[in-house]
Amino acid sequence: MLTFLVAGPIYLCLSGLLPASCLGRNGDVEIERGLSVPSVGENISWWGSTSSWKHAGDEWSKSWGSPEAQWNATVSPRIQRFLPADSILEIAPGYGRWTEFLRHHCKHLTGIDLNENCVDGCRSRFAAYPNLTFHQNDGRSLASIPDASVDFIFSFDSLVHVEADTLDIYLSQFRRIMRPGAVSFLHHSNFGEHVRGPYVSALCQLPVLRELAQRSGVVKPNPHWRAKTVSAETVRTLCEGHGLQCIRQEIITWCGDILNDCFSTIALAGSTDSECEVVVNRRFMVEAMEAKRASFAN
Repeated sequence: MLTFLVAGPIYLCLSGLLPASCLGRNGDVEIERGLSVPSVGENISWWGSTSSWKHAGDEWSKSWGSPEAQWNATVSPRIQRFLPADSILEIAPGYGRWTEFLRHHCKHLTGIDLNENCVDGCRSRFAAYPNLTFHQNDGRSLASIPDASVDFIFSFDSLVHVEADTLDIYLSQFRRIMRPGAVSFLHHSNFGEHVRGPYVSALCQLPVLRELAQRSGVVKPNPHWRAKTVSAETVRTLCEGHGLQCIRQEIITWCGDILNDCFSTIALAGSTDSECEVVVNRRFMVEAMEAKRASFAN
């Protein structure tokens, strides 16, 4: 059973474990949207609006100082052993925040996003690179990706808003599109670890009861709209059902004091006899703080 820090967001900020940029104007973590479940429709409603991308997604790297600082400090060290790759599939690239860096490490990259504005934004941003192609999907399908054509599947800071049913559909298609030796790196929710049982789930659906339950500590706050049915364990189980295996999972705290996110590295089943390595990293946001300091120093 995982244990949780007692300290709240303000204490973490003052102690240096949580960047001040994660805090809202009232000292709280960014306000929860209050949506019961981040469904495909709600993802389209939120991310399909250009007003949600005031700085083309770069704003989501503010805790690191910049996308470049976040890439260098957080993303690249976790995937560099899988690069370069001939063919990369990026799921939900948004406006290409990570595509900008991934394009230097492949011969061809395909981006799949459910929002037309994001696909159009990427096509415009990377118009000078014919080896980068972008397609709109329905938030679940990878039908446009040919069989055995991908060496590296990547998604970061996007699938955290996808519930288990959608993640399951994506994973069910990985074996078909992955080449032998291919690897996937997915950033997804671990909030399901903190929402157990039908009664707790019901509390999360009703705003008034949810607030009372959060104040009493019965349920954890979900300020970053993480999927409530996904956890590291969920992903391991889903992979096993689709001829895949998690070879490593890093469970982290993202702008808060609970373990709400996970990075799963996934390969084809049988690629290794070793059990999945599960690492719990409570100091993840210290990376952000140090990266931001370094970027400002330079």
